[in-house]
Amino acid sequence: MLYYKNIDIQNKIKIKDISKEFYKINFIGNFGKTYKYFKKEIQLYKNNQKNMIEFRGNNYNIINTYKSIFKYYLEDIFYGYSLILELRGVGYKVLYDKENNVLIFDLGLSHSIKYILPVEVFAKVVDKKNTIFCLLGNNREIVQNTAVKIKNLIKKDHYKGKGIFYYNENFLLKKGKSKKI
Repeated sequence: MLYYKNIDIQNKIKIKDISKEFYKINFIGNFGKTYKYFKKEIQLYKNNQKNMIEFRGNNYNIINTYKSIFKYYLEDIFYGYSLILELRGVGYKVLYDKENNVLIFDLGLSHSIKYILPVEVFAKVVDKKNTIFCLLGNNREIVQNTAVKIKNLIKKDHYKGKGIFYYNENFLLKKGKSKKI
């Protein structure tokens, strides 16, 4: 069983039986609305008297997996989910256009790269050098997928340490070829 004391689960979660194989669960919170499809490998019961959601089934591992997914969705919808990314390299910059929800990257190429963010994801440039930015959203999967797509905009240079990284992501630089004497 999953229990949250501070959240009024009665009005914030709606479970719909949409087919023989799936439940659709709508989550409503401070950061908007989202939904998730759960397979009917387990049974979900909403106990309004105790403000609880009960997970029942035969397989303990599947129940724990669904509980953790459910917990992440609740946390994301009430508190939000954010990832911080960092640009490393000379002349690398990022700008955020709020009106169009677009990130504009200067990555040392002859042109800037415009990346249109999904509707559920917002960004904020954190520092004055325009090298650190934050992705915010109410759905962990969408924010993480967006971060991976942004990281793949330019190939990382493992010899010089240039590219787009998660904040405080460390890796070892490769050694270059040494001169033979």
